[in-house]
Parts: sequence; C-alpha cells; structure tokens
Amino acid sequence: RPQIILSIIGTLAWSGFLLGRSNASESSSSFDLSDHDHRRTLRISDFVDPKSIDPKIITPPGEDAWFHALKFAEPSIVHHRPDSANREVVVDVLSIGCESKFEYMTAQADTWASDVRYFWGFTEREDFDGSCASMDEEMLTSYVQTCRSPELGTKSFGVGHHMTESGWYCAQRRPGRALGWLQAMYQSDATPPDILLIVDDDTSVDIDKVKNAVLHAKNEDIPFIGASSVFSLGKYDGFLAAHGGFGTFFNKAAIQMMTQPIYCDERQNGSDFMINACTKLQKNRAGELDFFRQGDSVFDIFYKHSAHRHFCMHSDWAIGYMIQNYSGLKLEQVLPLSRRKWCTQESVTCHNQTPQDMEEFMIAHPQMK
Repeated sequence: RPQIILSIIGTLAWSGFLLGRSNASESSSSFDLSDHDHRRTLRISDFVDPKSIDPKIITPPGEDAWFHALKFAEPSIVHHRPDSANREVVVDVLSIGCESKFEYMTAQADTWASDVRYFWGFTEREDFDGSCASMDEEMLTSYVQTCRSPELGTKSFGVGHHMTESGWYCAQRRPGRALGWLQAMYQSDATPPDILLIVDDDTSVDIDKVKNAVLHAKNEDIPFIGASSVFSLGKYDGFLAAHGGFGTFFNKAAIQMMTQPIYCDERQNGSDFMINACTKLQKNRAGELDFFRQGDSVFDIFYKHSAHRHFCMHSDWAIGYMIQNYSGLKLEQVLPLSRRKWCTQESVTCHNQTPQDMEEFMIAHPQMK
C-alpha cells in the first residue's frame, strides 16, 4: 500500500535525521564546520513524498537545487503597490493561511493591509509536501507520537487537535516555508522594507501603532524584533516566542541580519552575529545543524529545517527559537499586550478576526496616509 511505503520512507528518513544529529553531537568538540557541506547529503525523501514533487522545479544536482528553486515559487496571493515604495515608511506583510479560508487573506489585503508595499499570502498550495494533508489517521498518529517523545518534541505537541486534523499539523511548517520566499525576495528582487509583519490569516493590525513601536526603538540601524503577545517555553534550554495570531514585527536592520550569509569556516568575518550563529549551530539544540550549508542565512536554515517530514515544532516555537538563538535579540513585547477575545481601539493587533471584523477594525483604527 502507498501508506506503508510512505511510512517506511519516513522511518528511514527519520533514522538518517537522527544519525545526522548524533554525528553532529559527536563532532561538536572540534566543530570543524569547514567540512560541513560534505558531512551529510540531504535527500528529498527526508522532506516530502517523492511522488508529490513537481518535476518542473527539480534541477540537477538534486536536493539543494530543489530547495533553491522552491524559494522562488510565488505565494497564492501577491499584491504589490509600487507607489508604496516611495513612502516614508515602507511596510511588507506576510500572511499564513489556508485554502478553506482564502477570503480571510484577501480581506486583509483589502482592508488594514491595503496600503502596504507587498502583501504575500501562503496556503497549502506552497507547502513542501503536497501530500501532507492527505495523511491517514494511522500515519498522523505515528507522527504525533514520534513528536511527543521528549528528545524530539514535547509531550504536549498537538494537544487539542484531533488525529483527523492533518491540515493543522501540516500548516506548522508553512511559516518556515515562507522564510525561504522572504530570503529570495530580499536577496534579489526587493529591498527590505522598514517593517515586515508576519501574521496569521485571521489577524488585524494597526500599522500606525506598529510603526510607533518598532521605529522608536533605540535606533533604526539597530535590529529590533517585537510581537504583540509574547510567551516563554522551557524546551531547547528555554526561549521566548510570539503567539503567531497576533503577529511578529521585524525592522529593516533585523531583516538584513537574518538574510545575510553565515560562514563558519575561514570566511567567518568575526562579527558578533556570525560568531553567535556558529556557536548556536554547534550546540544544535533542535537539529538545525543538519540543514546548514556554508553561506546560508538564518532564514535559509529554518526554511530547510521546517521542511523535514518529522518537523516537531509548533510554528510559533520555530520562529521564536530562531529569533532568540540566532538573532542575538530578545523578542520584545509590544504594548499594550494583545489578548485573546479582546480587541479595542488601543490594540496593536487583534486575533480571531473574520473578514467582517477586519472591515470594522479598519474603521476603528484609521491610518495616516
């Protein structure tokens, strides 16, 4: 049966993943990352059901080229207002959604995000593995049980979600998938904006309030990353994360830092950022070292990390882990703190918003043009 074959592929891929992590731990004392490009060969089957791959985006020599090409695959929604690039403060928005609520992202683009430079909306159409959502209950149960083992994930992984909700589990990798797109855009086609917002499809944002929170921070040349609702986790030696539904905000300096190439060999430039990144790669707390190639950025690393078929993080954890460990920054709580089922004129962002709520939010939160 196809399910049995996929289960075997997943098991073999997972065994290879664990072996890679074991090898990384064994070699961490010397940590000669100069040879890391050749330490482990990634296999497409580590990440996706091979039968779901679009052959048009596979370019020899294989996996690394596939990852590179996939970064440039356009999101389901791309709205561009060229005139916004001339504004004093340029804002881009990346929204994480799904096909069943596609109208939520279009409502965002038509209401509170109507004046941003770029609005990008990601759904399962852009997922690494097109077959993910078709997992049967047996395969999903096996995946969740694996991710609830203490050495890989957490015993609470997926609590509150039924074994018929494969789409929810697949969506946890979607923000990581979108990091690849951001890397591609800001490295080639688009100058990084003054502010980048990463939100869920049921989020409303008062962009003027975000500007006040992000741009007042110390100095525009100093990286700043903030969120409307921050919480802490103890996993992976502890870190802060944002409730994704309330949004995460990056200033330009933070975007530039997260998209710059990292070298842990003789090309390392000695900056605090690069030394920290190489040190965190050496610690390899979440297995990210297995996906690193010399010259990758932080966004590149976690783009590939989230692609693994046994990715065992909630998307909020993955972004929070990435920020705390690799930006060298503390994730800042933007005030006032956003709360579930609580939305007022003072709110910076609101969650659980329907398209009608977004219309009402725009009226209650008029923006400066």
